[in-house]
Amino acid sequence: MKEGPINLLLIPGLAKETHHWEPFSQMLEEQIPLSKTHLLEISSVSEKINLGSFKSIEKYTNELREEWLYLKDKHHGPWVIMSLSLGGMIGMDWCNRFPQDMASLILINSSAGNLSLPLHRFNLKAMGLVLTHFFKESAEHPINKSSFLKQIYALTSFKGPNEINCPIKVLASKKDNIVSYKCSEVIAKRFSTRATLHNEAGHNLPLDDPQWLIDQAKIFFKASDNHLFI
Repeated sequence: MKEGPINLLLIPGLAKETHHWEPFSQMLEEQIPLSKTHLLEISSVSEKINLGSFKSIEKYTNELREEWLYLKDKHHGPWVIMSLSLGGMIGMDWCNRFPQDMASLILINSSAGNLSLPLHRFNLKAMGLVLTHFFKESAEHPINKSSFLKQIYALTSFKGPNEINCPIKVLASKKDNIVSYKCSEVIAKRFSTRATLHNEAGHNLPLDDPQWLIDQAKIFFKASDNHLFI
């Protein structure tokens, strides 16, 4: 195993705060040697509620990359993006436009508008329940409606890149009732790999089965084409 730290940059999904990675982020650091997790929130969520929002994934990427450049100066070693849903779109865009930044990319239950049908990307009935829950919870975990709708627009209009020039792991949940796992299978095919599927978990895989997700990350890091932990 190589000596030195590995930095895991966790990017959450639609309107999600960084606390949605708990306790997964702590488990990552405990089980993956020399790892350090870094959690970033997209604009308009929680502590960033007054910063406004964007209507394109590219602008969210640019925003987070500015924060990452500051972190990068303080934390040496390779960086890996682990990203969920809308965060996965940011991860794809990031690794495509800034290929020297990241050593690898892990995508969880994500999608792209140019690769999958709308009905596979969004279960309308489930999305309705999510919206109802979101607005009930918004007082505790704030994001304004305008910003939320901009995030929706950004994710619906996102188109996946033609290539990503770093090792990529695609993970999905067969029982995801919001985004079909078929979207991840198509993404994996686009990048010449295969999606690994969880048979029971839902959309929030880091919460539903964090240990499975960590085990998959370990397998990925030890793979022959990804030498971060060899």
